[in-house]
Order: sequence, then C-alpha cells, then structure tokens
Amino acid sequence: MSLLIALISACGGETGGEEEAINNDLDNDSIVNSIDICPNTPTNNVVNSVGCSDSELDTDTDGIFDNVDVCPNTAVGSVVDSTGCLVIVIADADNDGVVDVSDSCPETAAGKLVDETGCEIMSQTVDITIQAEDYINYHDTTPANEGGAGDRNDGVDIEVTTDTGGGFNVGYTETGEWLEYAVTLDPGTYTINTRIASESGGGQYTLSINGNNIGSDSVSGTGGWQTYITQNVNSFTIADGSEPHTLRLDVDSGSFNINWLQIVSLIDDDNDGVANELDSCPGTPKGTLVNAIGCEIVSVNHEVSYSNERLTGGVDSAKPDFTLYVFDNDLSTPETSVCNGDCATSWPPVLVGDVEASGVNGLSTITRNDGTLQAAHNGRPLYFYAQDSAVGDTNGEGLGDVWWLVPYGVLGDIAALYNSSTILEPDTQVETEDALITRFSDRPRTRHAKEDQFQSYDHYIKFYFEDRSSNIEIIDYVAKGGDTIEMNVRTIFPLSDLEAENRWWYQGFTTVAQYASNGIMDFIGTEVIDGVTYYNYQKIGNQNTRLGREIRIGDEMEFEISQFSAPGIPRGQTNYYGTTFLYIVGEGIVPWYTEISGPFPEDSAKIPEEYWLGGNTSMHYQYTDEPDNHFMQMATNLSYDNGQTFLLGRRVHHSSFVDGTHDEDADNGVFADNVGLSGPRYVNESCVDCHARNGSAPVAENGVLLDRWVFKVGDEDGNPDPSIGRVLQPNGSGGEGNVSIASWIELSNGLRRPNYQFSGATPATFSARIAPRLVGLGLLEAISEVDIIALADPTDTDGNGISGVANKTIDPENSELTRLGRFGWKAGTSSVRHQVAGALNTDIGVRTSVLPDLDCGSEQANCGGASPIMPEKNLNDLVKYISTLGVRPQRVWKSGVEDTQVLAGSAKFEEIGCVDCHTKTFQTSEFHPLAEVRNQTIHPYTDMLLHDMGPGLADNLGEGLANGSEWRTTPLWGLGLSACVTSGVTNPTGAEGDEICTPHHAYLHDGRARSIEEAILWHGGESENSTTLYKALSDSDKAALLSFLRSL
Repeated sequence: MSLLIALISACGGETGGEEEAINNDLDNDSIVNSIDICPNTPTNNVVNSVGCSDSELDTDTDGIFDNVDVCPNTAVGSVVDSTGCLVIVIADADNDGVVDVSDSCPETAAGKLVDETGCEIMSQTVDITIQAEDYINYHDTTPANEGGAGDRNDGVDIEVTTDTGGGFNVGYTETGEWLEYAVTLDPGTYTINTRIASESGGGQYTLSINGNNIGSDSVSGTGGWQTYITQNVNSFTIADGSEPHTLRLDVDSGSFNINWLQIVSLIDDDNDGVANELDSCPGTPKGTLVNAIGCEIVSVNHEVSYSNERLTGGVDSAKPDFTLYVFDNDLSTPETSVCNGDCATSWPPVLVGDVEASGVNGLSTITRNDGTLQAAHNGRPLYFYAQDSAVGDTNGEGLGDVWWLVPYGVLGDIAALYNSSTILEPDTQVETEDALITRFSDRPRTRHAKEDQFQSYDHYIKFYFEDRSSNIEIIDYVAKGGDTIEMNVRTIFPLSDLEAENRWWYQGFTTVAQYASNGIMDFIGTEVIDGVTYYNYQKIGNQNTRLGREIRIGDEMEFEISQFSAPGIPRGQTNYYGTTFLYIVGEGIVPWYTEISGPFPEDSAKIPEEYWLGGNTSMHYQYTDEPDNHFMQMATNLSYDNGQTFLLGRRVHHSSFVDGTHDEDADNGVFADNVGLSGPRYVNESCVDCHARNGSAPVAENGVLLDRWVFKVGDEDGNPDPSIGRVLQPNGSGGEGNVSIASWIELSNGLRRPNYQFSGATPATFSARIAPRLVGLGLLEAISEVDIIALADPTDTDGNGISGVANKTIDPENSELTRLGRFGWKAGTSSVRHQVAGALNTDIGVRTSVLPDLDCGSEQANCGGASPIMPEKNLNDLVKYISTLGVRPQRVWKSGVEDTQVLAGSAKFEEIGCVDCHTKTFQTSEFHPLAEVRNQTIHPYTDMLLHDMGPGLADNLGEGLANGSEWRTTPLWGLGLSACVTSGVTNPTGAEGDEICTPHHAYLHDGRARSIEEAILWHGGESENSTTLYKALSDSDKAALLSFLRSL
C-alpha cells in the first residue's frame, strides 16, 4: 500500500490541504520545493504529501522501494527477498534434516539416520538390498521393455537410474502389474523400505511375503521421475526357517519408479513380533498375544447380549443367553445394588471379571458390597433369576411389581434429537437496540480469493491447527441509525504490531486484493478464557472510503484480514492472509460472486438467496481454480467459538489412527492422540483414506483391492457373519480377507454392474458401499423429524407410485430411545455423532464412548476390547468439524446472470417427478444446538426417506427397516463438483497455477454409474416412471436437466 492510498483512506478520499505552486515546483509534482524532499521525481508520477513517489520511497527501510514491495511493513532489520517479504530461516542445528521446532532430539550426532521427529532410528541392520530389476517372476501390461535398459529379455520396463549408486530402476508401472523376488531370511522381525520416485504422484503399491500382506503405501509426487525418496512400509515377522521366501510387490495404481527394496532387521528382545523401538511393553512373556505396540491383548469378556428384543447373558457370563432383569429398589440408591445376601441368591448379579462390561451399548459397572463388579445397563444393575431354568424363560418378569426384564432393540415411536430443552450455542448474529452484531470465524490462507494464477486459496497451510484460527465480531451501528462500524478480531497467537492488516472496501484497481481502507488494527489487550490467552485487535470506521461518503445501510463492504504473526510462532508459515468476506451493512455476511462489469474490477456482490444450497453455511463461488478442494471449507457462518474446534477436528480427520501421521503433509507431524487407537481389524487407517478431500471414494480398477469401500456382510438370515461380524475388515493384524472387482457385467442397455471377488469365502449376504461425499451433514441432522415423517407415505395413499419410508434406529447412547435414521446409504444412523462413531468403529477399528464394542463375529477372538477409547474431546471436535463444513452455492449465477439452461433443467427435473423423492427445500429446526445449522433455509434435494429402487439396484442385505432394494434418497448438493474432488488434480507442466482436474465419475452406492445420466437410468422401482419420462425427453431437454444437476 502506498502512503498516498493510506492518506486518501484516512481522509475519506480527499487529499485536501495541498497548495498549488507551479512557479516554485521544479519537478512539477504539485509539491512546492520548500517541502519536497524528492525534488527530482519523474514526470507524471503520483507522489505523497512530501513529494515522493513509491519508486523513491522505502517506508520500512528494507532496501526494497515501495512500488515493488509486496510486504511494505517489514520490521526493521529483517532479512527480505526481492519482493520485500521476510526470508524465514528455519534452523536445523544438528543438520539431521528435521528443523529444530519439530526436532525431539536436537543434538543427534552427525550422519545418524533419524525418523520424522529427528530421533535416531536404532537397531537397524540392512540384511538385504534387493534391486528392483532382480525379480524372479513378473506380470507386465505391455509386451516390450519400454525403458530399453538392462539385460532382461522380457516385458518389464527397466531404465537407467541417476539415483545414488546408479544402476537400473523399474519404471512405467501400471495398475495390475507385479514383481516377485526370492529372499532368504532367518526367523525374526524385520522392516521393509522402498526407494521410490514419481513426477506425477497418485501411485500406490502393496507388499506381501509368502502371500501374507505386509502393508501398502501411496506415492506422492517426489519432484521428478529420478528424484527418489525412501519409504518405510511396515514391519513383518518371519516365524521359521531360512528357506527362500517370496516377496511380492503389487502395483495398485501407477505410475512410479522403484530402484530397490531393503529389508532391515529389528531387534525384538522379548520375541513378541514387535521391535524394541516400537515396543511399549518390553519383556512380555513368550507366547503372549500382543497388539501393534507390543502390549498384551487382554481377552475381553462379553457379559451381556440380547435376543428377542431383550437383554440376555453374554457368552462369558454365568448363564449365557438367559434373560436379564433390573430391580426397581435399586433406583433409590443410584450406582449401587441393594440386592445382597439371600436376595442375591435368588437374583444372581451379572458379574464382570475384567475391566469393563461388554456386549451391548449402554453398559457400565457398579461396585457391590463385597467389592465385586456388577454389569449395569443405562446405570441400572443387571441380574439373572434363579428360577429361570431354560434359555428364553422370563419367570421373573413383574415379580413383586419390582423386577423387570430389560427391553433392547425395540423400535418405538421416533424421539426427536433436539427439542425446546436443548442447550443452544450462541447465535452468530444478534440485534441490540443500537447495533447489529455478527460473530464468526476465519482460518489462514496462502493467497487471495480472486487470484486464479496461484491456486493457493482453498488449501490448508502447514500447521493450520496450531493456534491459527481467528474470530471476528462486527458491530454495525449503522444498522440501527448510527454512523460507525466496529470490527473486533481475536487470535490465539499475537499478530505483528506492524502487519495486523484489516482491509475494507474493495476497489481492485491495481490487484484483485486492493482495498480503499487499509491500515493496521489497534491492539486492545488480551483476555484469558478457559485457560487460553486471546489477543484482541480492533478497527473502527465511519466512511465508505471507496465511494468517498458516510457508510449507509445496504453498502457492500468486502474485507480481508491478514494474520501476519508476531515473531516467535513455533513453526510453519508466519505471514498469511484470510478469507475474503462480503458484509452487507444492516444485513450481515453473505456468499458472493464477482461482477463482470462495473467501476471496480471483479467486485463482489451478493448471490441471490435462492441459490444458497446450504443456507447461511453457503460459501462464495470459487475463483481460484482449485476443483479438488470444494468440500473441505469452513461454513461461511462458522460461529465465533468454533473456529479452532473446526481446525482441531480437521486434524483428527486427516490423521492416521495407527501411527498418527497427517495425510496432507508429513511436516504436520504425528498426532499422538490418534496413535494406536485402531484395533486388530480395520478397513483403513484414517477418515480421509476413504473420504479423500471429503469426497466419495473412486471405483478401483479390476483386481485392485477395494480398501476405500465398506462391505457390510451377514449370514443367510442377514445377521452378522459369525467369522467376520457386520463389516469386512481387510487390514490389521486380524484382517478378514480382501475384496476386489473381478469384472463388470455389461448389460444390453449400455449399463454395467460389478462382479466382486472375495479372497476368502463369499459372505452369504453382503452390500457394497462406496464412501459418500461429506456435504451438509450438520444441516441434514438439523431437519426436524416432523418435517421428514410428513413426507412419508408407506402405503402410497396418494397413488402416485412413491411411498417413502422412514428408517428407525436405536439410539446408541440410550437404547430406550428410537431415532429417525438419517445417514448412510440406507439411513442406518441417526445423527452425525452416531454416523462418525459407527465409521470409526467398523471402518477404522476405533472404540468410542458411543460404540465401545468393536465389530466382531461370534466365532472371532481378539475383538479389540482392550484397545483404548478415543478421547471424548477429539470425538466431539471431529463431529463438529464434519457438521460445520460449508456448502457451495448452486452454480447458476457465477457470472451475475442466470443460466437459462440450468433454469430450464430445473423445471424439467420437477416436471418428470424427480422432486417426489429429491425434495428441494427444508427449513431446519430452531432447536439444533449449533448456530451454524439452526433455523436455515436449505436446498438439499432429498426427502431423507427410504425408497424401493427396484431389483436392478438391490443387494441381498437389509439394514434396520430397509430391505435390499430400499435406499435413502441421496442429497444432490455437491453432485456436480464430486468428480474432481474424488480424483483430484494433476499438473501437466509443473508450473504454479497449472493444476487441472482429472475427473472420476462414480455414482450410486457402488459407483457403477459412470455418469450422472447413467445414474438416472439405473433408477427403477418407485422411480421407474420418472426414468421413463426422462428417456422420452428431447435431447435439448435432457441436456438442460443434466446441466441443472451439474450446477448443484
């Protein structure tokens, strides 16, 4: 910002006070010689009040003139680059490659191999280095050696490598290829490393030995095809013999180069299969079954079970399958039992021999008078009845009018999640007598919202979760007849005294981030809330400086806050920008688009409210060309107190529950809270392993493991498979086998359906489910049960062929309550919390307070009952993060003019009956605890009900009240953006700003539809009539309808 612009901003647009003195002004800059300190300014240059132009000034004395200084307020003495911005020197005192702020072992001796925390990797002796070209068997998809090097006469693609040591590498890898190697190893524990390079990224491979899976790893772009990195894949154990073993590398997806594989011995003093450096329980007795960190797996007893809609004794109780009872007299003394002595002889307590009661949800323990632990359900102690002589007897029911069996799994009337007694978080906007007050949150950004040349606005910076949120309060006195707007900004880390910028009133004359009112906010002090110190800043204005007048109701104030941190931030980027917001005076924050014409280039203006799909959570249109980042953004109205919670929840979402690593950037380090939470079996290690960028999972190539899908399984009757449980979990120490697509069955109408191949026995019943996109879940939870049930017509009383059934589910935290099913392909879970806990349980093998018993079949051992429970705060943060993700607006107004084809398609969508299930609009409940989703007008295009979609889409496994052919109506918001989010981007040139979408189209529950049109054509059953009407549309009407769907 030039000094002239600052002066104009401060004076409401008038320089004022300058005196023309042409006869006494040698350089004709309108500043008289007596006060002109730059008397030789070139002709026609704009100057400040003392006669200097930007090209003659260096305001911050950093050696860079103001006209090219991108960072004009750098602190005195700072080292800057050619643009005037601070050069950050990251110290690495011991030269181990890990910067000091991340180095847990800052004095490592020179030359030592270290891990990502900077600590020496101990006890590693390289036993075998296997050159990639020394394979004994292979499968290659091309007949010739495309690399043209080496002395092998086959189809494997070998080329000369420039990696350290020279030699050859195997390259041009493609999905489905594999290599096998013969290795001789003594019994022991080993780890395996690979030497990998890829220019494009996106690759993945799996290693196995003797047919046993070792592990998989993904390959990101390394900077070039000959720029190699070493990846540690996993550890494995050889139990016996030194005969040759077969090591196999499967290419799950290409493309990458591999130079060598390295097998390293790990010392394991207690021979439990876990190397010393990973063993948290050294000295474990020989033969003890241990978990991934070397600690004994404690056998967990199941004291309680259920059948015939009531609680019964579990398999490890004194009387398995016998009816259980509760005693009304216990109610007088909560958390205790009054049934002792002779009473306990007639009514034996259900005793707990291990740490906790297990078997169903809602269990706890109480301590009896004799010190033993007794199982309790919903806080009430459980008993058998001595006079029940056979399974199924209920002789104790109603005795003395105080003994009662315990209903379980009985579906009753639907209870609302939230009602008038629900405690509400503060509203994001309130009115007082003298002001309209709007409060919301922000996060750091690398660049600005209208800069498409960088593609660096919607992504997340390194260490985004470390005290980098900000909270903003706008006190609008103009709205109530005053003349001032006050903006208060709160941060967790202090801002630079010279760079706490808050820019108001967009102009865009020189850049798309140029504002009329700039300047540094005033620091107004600190405050401590719940042990956290906040730093408070303020800006006050009473002028619309871009129009040179007072502020008026209806004025559009675009603003942006720069969080340029004070010195001393622990690690990561110091200077960063914020979100570009549009505030309408007298109204509030609104989603915006950029105007094509007008006095201010690319000026922002309010998107019409009918296109706010997500109500006030709706974001502005994206102008930075980052198509893979649409589903990862904060809600525009993210509340004042939820900014940091959102970022912390995002960290949980992006971190492995096995080793705590962050998926986006290794520099983000290890999230210790997540380490070791995954139990013995799981589908994948983290939420984003299936929901990449919060999108849906892709359809893998034939023969590639479907480890981003969920396969629900059952026996012949649809009950949990006794050897698997309810979900097939392929990974972990107790993996249950893999599944892939063996082939596609091509149908005569051009559609296709998958044919699955299970590595073990095919379950009697199963249902394939791809991970769905995470869009608007908090808003869907906020729809009132009354409004959803009002759309149900289970007997089709109106005769339109559309029924609609509300699924029901038992509340996992209170089995006495029945809830409306909302989430999942068959509406099997009742809330975001329930859905998240369910996915953690079955997909990642993590225990939570909501679902503490992991998925396990009746014939399985080691069910993970001794695994730690996820910290409640992290669960809450994760739920809030997912609940408050923003929704993109409908893309029908991006140029400021309605797209008539989209509008025509919307009319056809309604005309052919699609809206009979895909209900356009709801008003969310006023009782939802989150202000972000409360009382919003939303357009999700779903009725949240189950519908029979016909035999073509049916599987053979139901869920709750849903049978195999019934599916919940999928919300359509985000539909047109999903292909780019799912597959991500590539950069064909490698230059900044050249990323392009690589779309992957996969629709419906199993991804079989390769286009939106194919998805429509698969609609049968209740939707058959609409499909028939769609087929009868003209080509132009079909194109319009598809354009409408892509706009959502």
